[in-house]
Amino acid sequence: MAPKYTFTYFNSFGKGEVTRLAFAYAKVPYDDVRIDKEDWPAVRATNKFPFDQLPFLEVQDDKGTFCLAQSRAIEKYIGDVFGLMGVGRQDHALIDQYISGIDDFMANFKPIYLEQDESKKPALIKEFLEGPAVVFLTRYNNFVKKNGHNHIVGKKISIADIALFHILWFLEKKIDPMALEPYPELQHLYNDVLSQPNISAYIAERTDLPM
Repeated sequence: MAPKYTFTYFNSFGKGEVTRLAFAYAKVPYDDVRIDKEDWPAVRATNKFPFDQLPFLEVQDDKGTFCLAQSRAIEKYIGDVFGLMGVGRQDHALIDQYISGIDDFMANFKPIYLEQDESKKPALIKEFLEGPAVVFLTRYNNFVKKNGHNHIVGKKISIADIALFHILWFLEKKIDPMALEPYPELQHLYNDVLSQPNISAYIAERTDLPM
């Protein structure tokens, strides 16, 4: 019996989109369950989710049902299943390292996301772009350049490339269309991931959603 996957997350990009991109890349069918925010209290009350949060992955196969929470754990699990975790322990560790760095960087965006006064957001975004974003993009541009092959780890696409692509897409499409201009290595990685036929088809068809 081929595994049957069910992935549950909100109807937004957020912490679910890297997993959706990985499923698209691997062209593996799955049930894409999207919960509207107003329905979440009732769904959470079912006590199905071990951390009372999303995303959540269910895998059914001959051995039974395997359930997994926490976005990065899910990404690395399906990354392993789909051959997106590099080759060997060192690649795996580097992928963990670079994804953790993405999380550290995106923590800087939280004040913008939480700010309710729209008049204050432009100044916060400017500070974000001129401070943490420059440090992050410069550093990751150098990581990709050092590794070569238009990837951040190894010689083929990994879940770290997909996670980085998602953040670069967010910066370019949602924050500043010129954000990647000074970073040629990141542009190469971005274009390489986007050129994957299954990913480009998925992005062309997906609905624009809030982050």
